[in-house]
Amino acid sequence: MHLNARNSAVYIVLCGAALATWLASRPDAAEQRPSVPTADTPPGYYFEDVALLGTDDAGAVVYHIVAARVEETGSERELQLSDVRVQYRDSEDVAWLVEAAHATAPVDHSWLDLSGNIRVTSAAEEPSGQIVIEADQLLLEPERYTVTTDSPVTLSFEGNRLEARGLSADLRDDRLELSSVHGRFDP
Repeated sequence: MHLNARNSAVYIVLCGAALATWLASRPDAAEQRPSVPTADTPPGYYFEDVALLGTDDAGAVVYHIVAARVEETGSERELQLSDVRVQYRDSEDVAWLVEAAHATAPVDHSWLDLSGNIRVTSAAEEPSGQIVIEADQLLLEPERYTVTTDSPVTLSFEGNRLEARGLSADLRDDRLELSSVHGRFDP
């Protein structure tokens, strides 16, 4: 084959066109990399129909936290719970049931920030003997057996109803303290 200037120019143009076609047909480098979670999609997990157990120092179960769904949120390492029930074991002699629509908790579930349709109910043989606390926001520390809030609460017992702003309760000792109370007692 005899190369002259014209053939060399055509050869260079054809090589350039082939290189340009090859580069244009390659997938983008960003498309080749595996996706990495971003702040919009934090890593985490979720479970449905969950029972979390709280234990004492000897490893004995003290309380159950039952939730319809538990989801870990990314970098904050918090748990989001829905349809929450907290019940103490009979051996603890704590006769209270705590229910809420939602809760936020650390992964060690040392506290639960409860929200939405909260109902704290004492056990009683007769429904009329029950004490019922209703609120939209409560902080439960299950290992300390305490619930607290600065938000509005309603306390019902034996046909009476008290409304208060603020509550501190020790569920183990059956002690309730209300702040800014309004109520009515019927004889």
